[in-house]
Amino acid sequence: MQSPCSALLHSPRNRDGTTFTVLATRTVNAPTPGSDEVNRAYEEGWVGAGGYVKADGQRQRHAIAFLGDTIDSAGKKLTEVFIADLPEDVTRAGAAPLQGTATTLPSPPREPRSGVSRSLATASFRAFRVPVSGCVLT
Repeated sequence: MQSPCSALLHSPRNRDGTTFTVLATRTVNAPTPGSDEVNRAYEEGWVGAGGYVKADGQRQRHAIAFLGDTIDSAGKKLTEVFIADLPEDVTRAGAAPLQGTATTLPSPPREPRSGVSRSLATASFRAFRVPVSGCVLT
């Protein structure tokens, strides 16, 4: 019987399976200084037991928080805490194929809003960022 997710078995690490992984945020090779563009996302964890309630009162059922490396306006690397709201259906591709192509990186699923992830630091607090043990507290 073929499993729902078939892998090319040319490597001992590849396995057939019934689930898959998707990226939760976009990354770029060279972030624009001072932007929220992330060039490395890592150390993620689920937000809440059943998501969280947004400012507009609606429940976001699936979200993750993660550390993301950005570049500040002076060109220095900053590690910030980001949150990514995940859509209900993570199998629907967004602007690019989930799996990527021969020339592009994998892409997040269809976005529930204009941006896939956002920094938990707001622009008004950026002047007060303080690096602490590789993280930025605001």
